[in-house]
Amino acid sequence: MKLAAKLVTVVIVLLILLLAVDAYLSVQWMRRLHAADIQEDMALLSDYLRPTLLDMWKHEGDDGVVKKLADLNDKKSTIYAKWVWLPEGKSDTEHSSKLTADQLAVLRNGQIINLPDTSSDTLKQQRMYVPVAIEAERIGVLELVESATWLSVYTQHVVVRVLLITVAMILIGGAVAMLLGLVSIGRPLNRLIYKARRIGDGDLTGPVVLRGHDELTELAGVMNDMCVNLGAAQRKAADEADARLNAMEQLRHADRLTTVGRLASGIAHELGTPLNVVSGRAGMVARGDLSNDETVKYATIIKSQADRMTQIIRQLLDFARNQSVKKQSVDMTEVAGQAVSLLQPLGRRENVELVLEGGGGALFARGDAGQLNQVITNLIMNAIQAMPRGGRVNVGLEEVHGIPPEGVEADAGSYVCISVADIGQGISDDDLKHVFEPFFTTKDVGEGTGLGLSIAYGIVREHGGWIDVSSVPGEGSRFSVYLPSEGMS
Repeated sequence: MKLAAKLVTVVIVLLILLLAVDAYLSVQWMRRLHAADIQEDMALLSDYLRPTLLDMWKHEGDDGVVKKLADLNDKKSTIYAKWVWLPEGKSDTEHSSKLTADQLAVLRNGQIINLPDTSSDTLKQQRMYVPVAIEAERIGVLELVESATWLSVYTQHVVVRVLLITVAMILIGGAVAMLLGLVSIGRPLNRLIYKARRIGDGDLTGPVVLRGHDELTELAGVMNDMCVNLGAAQRKAADEADARLNAMEQLRHADRLTTVGRLASGIAHELGTPLNVVSGRAGMVARGDLSNDETVKYATIIKSQADRMTQIIRQLLDFARNQSVKKQSVDMTEVAGQAVSLLQPLGRRENVELVLEGGGGALFARGDAGQLNQVITNLIMNAIQAMPRGGRVNVGLEEVHGIPPEGVEADAGSYVCISVADIGQGISDDDLKHVFEPFFTTKDVGEGTGLGLSIAYGIVREHGGWIDVSSVPGEGSRFSVYLPSEGMS
């Protein structure tokens, strides 16, 4: 509607300017035509009056000439006539303010003078001075003045007409133009704006329909085609994203199963002791050579060992299960403790001590507990494998002020830092640049796929954090996971 109003305003202003120019040119043309007519009328009148005035002068003198001109003026002619004497002096005349010395000389030579009267502030009048030689010594001058009343009336008529046409054009033309602008421009533009806003909000449905064959209709068709193409591209992108997510989730699940396989031997050893206890106590109960108090005691021992084995197996199953992603507030102290507990049997088997540090309070981050458990488990597994002769792995937790490294789209602020440090073989500077690349591994064939750290890095990035690594060959490595903190209690 604003565009239509602007266009209508511009059109009306241009039409008003055209009308004003036309009126001005019409008045100027009429003035020139009127001036030409006046000169012709004055010439004819002077031709008629000169012999008449001479005749009147001879028979009746000055009184006759004056009376003749008075009678002529009483007829209300548009031309006013006046008689004056031209004295012998070059400047002593009542016309000295109107005629120059050269013009007076022209009159004395018997020639006619035509000139406009500039005494009027509004309209210029046409004047003619006709010399009449009454006597050799005396020269009379017939002054003819054309009245400007008709021209003034015509000019006023033109001005009034232009004003009336302008008002009518503004009212009628403006209303019609606004109506046409609303129908042809305003409504189509409003539909296009509404459609563009829907596209901006992600709604590509409902094509905009415009009638006609103008540019707005063509634009509507282009927008509809764009929506169709965007919809197809969105569906394709969504399908590709789902495929990538499914592939990534399968890789993560495969990595968990690989870890479960590595944990199997350690857990089997961990289950051996409670199974032996259960078997021995159950055999003694079955032989029936125990008192009632001893039977109750042994049954209690059997139950506690069974609960212990159930907890170990449940931890392993929970880790291996392919669960749906659910991000929520997670206590990272608890997640790290579960990972350490799950890997304790494997650590004992490999003569590696797992130590959880800084776990005195809850440290909360938002994410999926299962995926974050997988990250910490993967880092601890790599630390255990980096110490074939045994050693110690320190798992630390603390809340720090983190500054994201270059390439990580995150803000500086409070982060939960989970660090896994070993005293193993370390990583060379050349290999350190590639540790998070898929399928890159420094392990022997059959000991790793090279996906563990890559998957862990992807999980952490999806949670808005990053992994920092430092290593000294022969002294050990430290992997630090930074996750946005939700506060510390």
